[in-house]
Amino acid sequence: VGSGVHAPRHANLLADAAGMRHVEVFSDLAIVSRTPLYGVAKRLVKPDSPFPLSDGHNSSILSAKTDIDGTPHQFIANHWGVRDVNRPNAGPDWSSPTRMKAAKQVIAMSDRSMPVFVGGDLNAYSGVGPQRVAGTTDEVSELRTRFTDVFIQLQLGNATHCSDQRIDYLMFSGRSYVPIGYDACSNAAPSDHPIVLAEFRKELQPIPREGQAVACAVFND
Repeated sequence: VGSGVHAPRHANLLADAAGMRHVEVFSDLAIVSRTPLYGVAKRLVKPDSPFPLSDGHNSSILSAKTDIDGTPHQFIANHWGVRDVNRPNAGPDWSSPTRMKAAKQVIAMSDRSMPVFVGGDLNAYSGVGPQRVAGTTDEVSELRTRFTDVFIQLQLGNATHCSDQRIDYLMFSGRSYVPIGYDACSNAAPSDHPIVLAEFRKELQPIPREGQAVACAVFND
C-alpha cells in the first residue's frame, strides 16, 4: 500500500523489485500484490465548495481485495488533503471536514466479512506518537472507531517513528492478525516521510506455516 506514487511506471518498478506482478494505481496511490487484485474501488473526496480548488484540497482513496491462502483480504490506500475550505492550510493539528468525509468513506468501503488493512498519508494527527504540537483530529479518531492503529497497539515510543510528526499510518481490523513488528525509520529520501512497515502474525485457522506472515507498507514522496 503506497501513497506519493508519481506515475504508474513508478508503481510498476516498485512492484517488480518486490516480485509482485499485480498493480492498481489511482491518483498518487498504489496497491501491489503477489496475488490477483479484484473488487477495485477508487474515490476522490472533494471539499464542499462551489469554487474550483487545487488538488491539495482533495483526498484520494484506493481499495482492492486479494486472496491470501484462499482467504479474501482488503487493502485501502489513502492520501488525504493538506488544505480545506475552512482553512487555507488545514495542518495536521486541525480537524478538516474533507478529511472527515474521507474517513467516513474508508469506513463505508471496508468489508466487515474479511481482514482489512488501511494505510497512507492522512496529513492528520492522532494524538499519539511524535507531533509538532499536541492534540488529535476528529478524522483520525473517526477512523480508529473501525480500525486499530498498529503504532498504538504495540505501545511504541516516539523514537520508533523517525519523523517529527506521525501522519503516515497503518491500521487493521479483525481478529485474524496480530501486529508483531513496526518500522518507520527506513530512508525514503528525497521524501521527508519515513517508509512505514508493519508485520502481522496470522492468529486464526488455518494454522500458519512456520514463518508465515503478512507485511504492509506505506511510503510517501
